[in-house]
Amino acid sequence: MRVDWIEQIHTTELGERRIKRNLGLDTDDVIAWCKRAILAADRNSIIRKGKNWYVYGEWFVLAVNASSYTVITARKMKELPSASARAGYDGKVFVPKSNSANGEVSGQTVFSYHQSGDVLWADLGHGSKHDRNFAAS
Repeated sequence: MRVDWIEQIHTTELGERRIKRNLGLDTDDVIAWCKRAILAADRNSIIRKGKNWYVYGEWFVLAVNASSYTVITARKMKELPSASARAGYDGKVFVPKSNSANGEVSGQTVFSYHQSGDVLWADLGHGSKHDRNFAAS
């Protein structure tokens, strides 16, 4: 994945020791390892939450400060959170850009998403009237 801030990635001496210990890494260049891990992540596995970026690998997560690009810490994961849980749809609102020939949406159609863990649901409304909803997990 292309990450514009990859060259700015760094950590402190304490951060380097913490990352090596937490992940059990056997490398002399922790930052090079972190950069490779970030570049290998797909775009749905790098999520901004508050002041940090979280990079989810197959078995680990890196926390990177979004302002300074400092790798703060890393930890092993028991299992990767689902794609929907990582994406964080709760509170998102979508409005269609266009419609198909037989579609039922317009510029007044609003999809209001809600999420609790892996359960995702939305209200489908037309203007101020919400007349349908759907759910998925």
